[in-house]
Amino acid sequence: MKINKVYTKSIERIMSSLSLDFIHNGITLPEILKILKKSMVLTAEKINKSKVKLTESRISLLTGVHRKDVKKIRNLDYFETESTSVYARVISEWTANPKYLNEKGYPAKLPKFGICSFDDLVSSVSKDIRSRTLLDDWKERKIITLDKKDLIKLNLKNYSPSDSDLEMRYFFGENIADHIYASSQNFIDKQNRNFERAVYSSGLTKDSIKKIEDLAIELSMPVLVKINKLAFDLAQNDKKKKEQKYRFKLGSYFLKIETETKNTSVNKNT
Repeated sequence: MKINKVYTKSIERIMSSLSLDFIHNGITLPEILKILKKSMVLTAEKINKSKVKLTESRISLLTGVHRKDVKKIRNLDYFETESTSVYARVISEWTANPKYLNEKGYPAKLPKFGICSFDDLVSSVSKDIRSRTLLDDWKERKIITLDKKDLIKLNLKNYSPSDSDLEMRYFFGENIADHIYASSQNFIDKQNRNFERAVYSSGLTKDSIKKIEDLAIELSMPVLVKINKLAFDLAQNDKKKKEQKYRFKLGSYFLKIETETKNTSVNKNT
């Protein structure tokens, strides 16, 4: 199958951004090829809807991966994990679970210990991390503050994945993978398209970009919190039902970058 120029260009754009990360982290082409081969083989098996088991020759034909490599990959022990960042799960629970919300439905101020406390919140998410460790880290990053009564207040606008490579890498993979998957599905199933929109502009000054970024964050955070709360409530209700095979993700990001060209202006909503 011959790839058209538009599709080629779109793949080049994706790979260009990934290559920036690869080069920055010292990851070379042979390592990437190994990962790509494995991903193509496992994906071919995953999307196989026929009752007949895929042969190595068939997978090789579908993916272009050599039959010997297909056999080697299929013999590897492989399992998919559904783990999520502990920090992100604590935030999610604090902004959605009525147990940790105030009468207005916002994240409540929590005592350090006891019933409905910060310690209780962290323990409900993971037994592997001490609440004191998280408390000290988040205080330093100003994600939380303590009031005069020593109650812990969440400053949601200050939260972002930590400087830990582990947490940042988790979201790097999860968010980009789901965004690409959603976009790809829009071509595969045109009758059931995923929502995907973007607004972008060029020819702006640094001060203008800052104003737009501030507004984007101000408007986005309440939406994400509200959707998270609705999802939590519905998930509690759906526990009683037999069919629980769906998941969703709603993301938001803001890119600011200095372009090479000057005195140009583009404003679009797609």
